[in-house]
Amino acid sequence: MNNDEDLKAFFDDLRLQDKQETPPPFPELPAHKAGSLRRLTWPLTAAAAALLLLLIGWPEPSDTSTPTDTAVLVITLEAEVTTQTKTLLDTPESIYSWESPSASLIADF
Repeated sequence: MNNDEDLKAFFDDLRLQDKQETPPPFPELPAHKAGSLRRLTWPLTAAAAALLLLLIGWPEPSDTSTPTDTAVLVITLEAEVTTQTKTLLDTPESIYSWESPSASLIADF
C-alpha cells in the first residue's frame, strides 16, 4: 500500500511541475509568398503541354517492315463422356508392399 501512495504522490508532483512549465517560444514562420506557387506551376504546366503536343504530333511508324516467320501451335482438347470410373493408376499397388518413410532408420542387428 505504501508503494501505491508513493507512486501516486510522485506522479501528482510531476503533473504539478508540468502545469507550471511553459513551452519554449517558437520563431515566427515566414509568411507564404503568393507568387512562389505560381512560379513553380508555370514551368510544370508548360512542360506538360509541350509533352502532350509532342506525343499527339509524333508520326506513326510506317508498317513497311518485312513479316517474320511465326510458328503457330494449335492445341485441341477432347473430352470423353463416360459414366464409368476410370483408374488413374496403371498397376494397383498392394497395401502390403507399403513401407513407412522412416523404415530405413530401423535396423535390426
